[in-house]
Amino acid sequence: MLRSLYRNPPQGGGTKISLALPGDFYLHSAQLNVPVMKKIMISMAAAISLLGMGFTVQAQDKPFNTVFKDIKSGAFTGTANGVAFVTNAGGSPLILDFQGSVARLVLEQDSDEVYDVSTKIYTCRTTSGKTQLEYRTYNMANELLLHLTDDTYQAGLIDGASDKCMDGLSWYYKSEKGTEYLVLQVEKPLLLSNFWAIRKRYNYNLAKIEASGEKEKIIKLLPHSVLVLAIQR
Repeated sequence: MLRSLYRNPPQGGGTKISLALPGDFYLHSAQLNVPVMKKIMISMAAAISLLGMGFTVQAQDKPFNTVFKDIKSGAFTGTANGVAFVTNAGGSPLILDFQGSVARLVLEQDSDEVYDVSTKIYTCRTTSGKTQLEYRTYNMANELLLHLTDDTYQAGLIDGASDKCMDGLSWYYKSEKGTEYLVLQVEKPLLLSNFWAIRKRYNYNLAKIEASGEKEKIIKLLPHSVLVLAIQR
């Protein structure tokens, strides 16, 4: 995740930069170097691509209310149940079912604790084991990834400000008797792209990406898709 880009001047000072997006953006003064600038331009290219295909986000006014919110690191297990309705890149319908699948929560520590102490990374697989779903939260932002057989598709982007979440995905936390339940429900179509997967395959080398000829593909996660993650504390 890139947390070098901020929507407000960061602590310690920052430099305002101009980008092809609405609003002001800043770089932390200690991060003004070529590698960081290259990463940020790739990040903004992704943001512009997502905006261009109708991807939307919404602002949040509070962090995700999980019992794990103040834990810096650790690994927990549980179960996943639910179903996801997907339209794949070729336009064909796909049903992904989760029936008592193993679920995992890994807390990845943010040593700088910029906005949060850790990134919460939830993972589970379909009943067949062929597809993995990954859901991440940090501060007030979230991401959802589907690892299908042909590629990895992502919605949402945890950026430097970490204050925007996916528009169309609702969540609910409920905790009792040593278990926390996280309910994820799709309320309107979510567009997932393999944009980041392509970049990672070529180590963010733009020349190699262009030479590969790989094109961005979009899939849709449809309304009424729901997933319940029961994580043991």
